[in-house]
Amino acid sequence: MPCNSRRSILLVEDEDILRASLTRLFQREDYLVVSVRSVQEAIKASPLTFDVIVTDVRLENSNGMDLVDEY
Repeated sequence: MPCNSRRSILLVEDEDILRASLTRLFQREDYLVVSVRSVQEAIKASPLTFDVIVTDVRLENSNGMDLVDEY
């Protein structure tokens, strides 16, 4: 992949250890990762565009699929 075309991922995961591990994994593969713990935080990031959304389906106060519907 050319250096100037990094893909971006929005990662939504409420478990800190899993979120940190996935962030490192994607970054090692040269993805730009925006990592948040809730749908509310993800919505704040909504002015940004992402190539991929990776979300936990069951989050503390909402459903990850609701976020996908927002985008």
